[in-house]
Amino acid sequence: MKGSFVLGTALVAAWLVSCTGSSDGGGAGGAGGTGGASGSGGAAASGGKAGKGAAGSGGEAGGDVAGSGGDTAVGAAGAGNGGQSGAADAAGGTGGTAGGASVACNDVVNGAPLVNKDHDPAAPPKMTGGTIADGTYYLTKVVQYNGENGNTAQRETWVISGNTIEVVNLDGTRYSGTYTTSGHELTLTLTCPASAVGMVPVFSYTATSTQIVTLQPDDANEAHTMTLQTATTGAGGAGGEGGDGTAGVGGAAPDPTALCTSPPSNTAPQIDDAYSTSAMPASGTATGGSLEGGTYFMTAITDYESGDSGGTHKDTMVLDAGASTFVVVEVNGGVVKPPIAGTFVASGHTFTQNLICPQEATGVVEYTSASGELTIYNYDAKSVSTWAKQ
Repeated sequence: MKGSFVLGTALVAAWLVSCTGSSDGGGAGGAGGTGGASGSGGAAASGGKAGKGAAGSGGEAGGDVAGSGGDTAVGAAGAGNGGQSGAADAAGGTGGTAGGASVACNDVVNGAPLVNKDHDPAAPPKMTGGTIADGTYYLTKVVQYNGENGNTAQRETWVISGNTIEVVNLDGTRYSGTYTTSGHELTLTLTCPASAVGMVPVFSYTATSTQIVTLQPDDANEAHTMTLQTATTGAGGAGGEGGDGTAGVGGAAPDPTALCTSPPSNTAPQIDDAYSTSAMPASGTATGGSLEGGTYFMTAITDYESGDSGGTHKDTMVLDAGASTFVVVEVNGGVVKPPIAGTFVASGHTFTQNLICPQEATGVVEYTSASGELTIYNYDAKSVSTWAKQ
């Protein structure tokens, strides 16, 4: 039986460097001097990968007595060579410096939508600076100006707190660091990954209470818009009826990752799957329409080009049109499936899903929304499903 909602992935590399790698092992010990009694070997250096370092190699015999072996160092695997002993009175050389272990930059979940580039023949807007609000930001728009015409899709999430910034891109590339602002310039100082330490990219930027627009350091004709999703405080609530009108306490914007850990109840009725050996309706059959937020039950599903039979579904979907999030809880063939949740972008008759769970993935379905009914054309799964708003 085919799934009703899970899609394929589309990954594109971003401009930032990867947050992986380790340092090399320690260097060789120095040679002993000349003289009487031999010196002892140098201490072992630790290498790049985690583990316990091996002992340094013993000193070579010289003079009257052979030198002693190097000390064992605790750290990463792979040791430097111990010092060679010389003749009398010479000290053995020291081992190399320990290598560093690889570090994970951050564990930010990339809940941003997949964004294609727009194009504008005019010059880019003038950046004006401004105060950057703390919170989680999604890349929501990319525009190339002055006639540039690239078309690489991007997906990026920023988490800003104080003067720190954590980023994850479409291909899983991550980096962390700090930032400063001066006038219309936003300067990052990268602290992770190790290969990026010392990089100091400078962006021209404009910040409002809900967005950050940046011109890219390597292309001042490309503007990225980052939109605030989860702020430290939200907007105030409405005043009480017949009272003094005092504003309610503000709340944070919805966090799509919570949909994975606290999904809604599945109260939909169980339905029998339908099957057809015919081809699916052609792409473009869907007409789009305004998406209404709310709870939907699956009321029908047809698998095309299928020899299956006897399947059932019991599916509930909660769609938040304002926050552009969705979650599906599903029982497929009597088997309870993990929640399917993420963000979406609706454009024309296409519905681009950016899944957070059960795994990160991106894909596109086509849809028709009218009179409280949503029909989804999933060409990857060769199925058409109908959902009724409750």
